[in-house]
Amino acid sequence: MSLPSELVHRRPDILAAEAQLHVASAAIGVATANLYPKLDLTGALTQEALTPGFLFNSASAAWSVAANLSQPLFDGGQRRAERRAAIDNYKSALASYRQIILTAFGEVADQLQALSNDADQIRAQMTAAQTATSALDLARRSYAVGNSGILDVIDAERRLSQARLGLARARAQRLLDTAQLYLALGGTPIPAAARDKTAEK
Repeated sequence: MSLPSELVHRRPDILAAEAQLHVASAAIGVATANLYPKLDLTGALTQEALTPGFLFNSASAAWSVAANLSQPLFDGGQRRAERRAAIDNYKSALASYRQIILTAFGEVADQLQALSNDADQIRAQMTAAQTATSALDLARRSYAVGNSGILDVIDAERRLSQARLGLARARAQRLLDTAQLYLALGGTPIPAAARDKTAEK
């Protein structure tokens, strides 16, 4: 049995991890944008600097602009540290995202393997039931002609009942594993108590 990986993508845990990864990625962009200096540039400074009255004041104005420009770049490395932290958070989110995907794929693969085993078990139990049916038929015929006793017929009936019970259990296990597969695709494991209760039946 096989399923396309797109079916697993709709699991809530994968979608949540993917959303966190997008947020962490966007945070890197914000932190990178914060490295660029933020100030208002106008033509007033150049015009005033050409005026004789502001000739000596233009230097101080230019130093003021230079100070404002360098302030975001020389802030003790705070903005660069924030960007590094954003990158580290992204790497952590990426690692978590990968682990969740691997876990999801593993859970689905386990359930597909369980269903494959269930199919083999059902075929084996069907063969056992057919064999037991044939044995019971032979026992009844032998008893009818006096070649065997009633105990042989009763024993054949018991074996057929056991084979039918085994087949019913195998089919019930397949239904349980099918439900488990649907839950694995949805990202919600079936409670252990429910599994134990079904197994007892």
